[in-house]
Amino acid sequence: MQAGAILLARMLGEDSGNRLPVVAKMGEVRFKRIVHPGDTLLLEIKFKKKAAAIYLFHAKITIDSKTVAQFDITCALTDKPE
Repeated sequence: MQAGAILLARMLGEDSGNRLPVVAKMGEVRFKRIVHPGDTLLLEIKFKKKAAAIYLFHAKITIDSKTVAQFDITCALTDKPE
């Protein structure tokens, strides 16, 4: 989820203004394999669509090219706390 928020911040760049991306929802969560200490995870985040200040991403996590988890993430832009 943090990788998705980082991607959104980079997509917006200077256009983010005084707004902060936060995770609003997760969906279609699938766990396919067990992750063990010492495993090297590859995180793949893809932007799917935007509606107003809501952004939808798909995340896929793999180990040695085998999917261990995948899910959809919805991020919203909120005002940064003062």
